[in-house]
Amino acid sequence: MIRLNPLALSLLVALAACRAEPHEHGNKPAHEGEQERPHGHGEGDAIAVTIWTEKTELFVEFPPLVVGEDSPFAAHLTMLDDFSPAASGHVEVVLTGGGAVDERFAADPSAIAGIFRPVARPTQAVERNVTVVLQTDAGQWAHELGRFRVHASADEITSADEDEGGGEIVLLKEQQWKMPFSTAIVGSDTLRPSFPAFAHLTARADGEVTVSAPATGRLVADREPLPVVGVEVASGDLLARFVPRLEAGADVPTLDLATTAARLDLEHATRERERLEGLLADGAVPERRVVEARHAEATAKAALDAASRRSGQFRRVQRTGKGGKGGSVEIRTPLSGTVLEVNAVAGALVEDGAPLFRVVDATTLWLSAQVPEIDQARIPGVSGAWFSLPGVTDPVEVGADAVVTRGGAVDPRARTVNVVFAVENPHGRLRVGARVQAHLLEGQPVRVPTVPASAVLFDVGTPVVFVQTGGESFERRRVQTGIRDGDRIEITEGLKVGDRVVVRGAYAVKLASASTSPPAHGHSH
Repeated sequence: MIRLNPLALSLLVALAACRAEPHEHGNKPAHEGEQERPHGHGEGDAIAVTIWTEKTELFVEFPPLVVGEDSPFAAHLTMLDDFSPAASGHVEVVLTGGGAVDERFAADPSAIAGIFRPVARPTQAVERNVTVVLQTDAGQWAHELGRFRVHASADEITSADEDEGGGEIVLLKEQQWKMPFSTAIVGSDTLRPSFPAFAHLTARADGEVTVSAPATGRLVADREPLPVVGVEVASGDLLARFVPRLEAGADVPTLDLATTAARLDLEHATRERERLEGLLADGAVPERRVVEARHAEATAKAALDAASRRSGQFRRVQRTGKGGKGGSVEIRTPLSGTVLEVNAVAGALVEDGAPLFRVVDATTLWLSAQVPEIDQARIPGVSGAWFSLPGVTDPVEVGADAVVTRGGAVDPRARTVNVVFAVENPHGRLRVGARVQAHLLEGQPVRVPTVPASAVLFDVGTPVVFVQTGGESFERRRVQTGIRDGDRIEITEGLKVGDRVVVRGAYAVKLASASTSPPAHGHSH
């Protein structure tokens, strides 16, 4: 069973609907008070012209001009800044030249946004220059259609042989206006050669810290809950408090007894040291005995200090359990950044050295590109890199000054060499751990024919584009691609500078080319 994704299914339904009901084609008059007229795709007597200006596209169809007879124009006007239909203003068909006075025939927008229907009624049987002028609040644009003969009568008109169109693909203007659609002209641009490499974003060496437990104990929050993933923290901020665990069997009486015993031992050691120092003055004991007594006194004093600290800590821990902070150790971050990992919860018992929080400074990240071993000879010539993020139009670029390292040994498992770049991330749109397709720049820039990368589709592995040959007609064209630099891609074969290709909506044109239903000719405008 073949499954279509929702976008493909919706496009097929839309195309089928437009062909099944050719938008006001044949069941009712297109506009009150007007006769139905065929739109004229492929009809011998119809004239179809497409004209582009810097800001507009005109696709117009009209019958041959006859003196004294109405010649209705179906003018489809698209604003090229966003490829939306021209929904306001008015249109004039202007007939000039041929030694006759100028004639103008105007129309306001019709019921369908983007379509204007002026009706020309020529008065002189001469050759005329035909111009369609769009006037809006934003400006005026003239579209010169060329020179056409005004016939003295309809009998003079000779029907042309119908052109079957061959491989022509039809996507009506009304369909284009209802979907994301745009075109672009094949241009000549300067591209930088590059080669691809898989890469991922990591924290820089000095931009990441893991805050660990200082000992075995219990983690407690400081008034507020523990920090959560994504929280921004500043260097020195308190993350949590930590209460060290005391040795097993500790209680107040036992600790007090140990303190008292240590105090008695110290008093005994002090008296012994004083006695021996007196005997040493009389020459009754060797000096060695006094040194040993002084050492015993120091040891007893240290034991008393330790016992006092244990006893005091136990009492403070008891108070901490009742809401106090005594006896707890502050856990602070030594780095400003974002908390990316929290590995404990308040009240949990953690072991000495266990990771508690991971904080990353993401203002600058590292792009680590894994260059295949076969391309390692190209690494010394790398002068920068660029990569794209999903859902982001503009690629991210870094220059030669951003190179951190050009790698060392070949990874024995992956058979790659790492080339690392520092990437500024002031707005935080880059995420640690993201995998990207990087392009490492090398060599001198070259000027070549290019199109936007989104214009190129792959049909069974073959790169193709759809060339707009008229307002509603397209042609599938196989191409050969070359250098890819950001959003532009080189075309080495299949196109020439000045061709107009579909950038957005190319997939819809591809679906239209695959449809077995003939396009609905005969727009009744």
